[in-house]
Amino acid sequence: MVPVDPAFAEIEHKFLVADNFDEQGFKDSVRGVMQGAEVESAVVDTYFVTASSKGYLYRHRFDDKIQDFSIKSVEKDSESRLEINLKLSQLSGSQLHFVRGFLSPLNILFEGSINKKLWAIEGAECEVVYYMADYRGVTIRCIEVESKIADSSQSLEVLEKYEKLLGLDSQNRETRSIFELLLRPELPKSVKNLMGWH
Repeated sequence: MVPVDPAFAEIEHKFLVADNFDEQGFKDSVRGVMQGAEVESAVVDTYFVTASSKGYLYRHRFDDKIQDFSIKSVEKDSESRLEINLKLSQLSGSQLHFVRGFLSPLNILFEGSINKKLWAIEGAECEVVYYMADYRGVTIRCIEVESKIADSSQSLEVLEKYEKLLGLDSQNRETRSIFELLLRPELPKSVKNLMGWH
């Protein structure tokens, strides 16, 4: 993990599930082990790689509730990553055009948008998300359990606790990020080399 202020550390586990996954049954299981606000949303995540972004990705996220511009580190294991989010105003709709303009002087080498339909519940210790993500007709279904605890060792304990309660086996977690799963295959060889993906 990139050494950062704990406030900028994203610590989560990801689990891929099959097309016939029992979505409703899973939601009921989550509600049975934690209380919190539930959210359903259609999200567009647009990722950018620039000539100067070795080891990092930029992301613009937009839905009807939130909009932000982020930088995320690329790690061999996506369990722990740097993630810094800047909140953007919703008053004028999507600011993707301005994000693209902001990054243009850095020489954008790749841009790709992932569409997500997600359901999430946020508890005191963690957030559990189920989503379906699509990029150009390639779809994956995924569960994410993300800690809200700043201390990394305690965060992993929180993840283990809720994974056990939900019947998720950490041995089966997916170590690749959503970008790697859906967008990495589309990258030109030169960009893969820049990101260290040979």
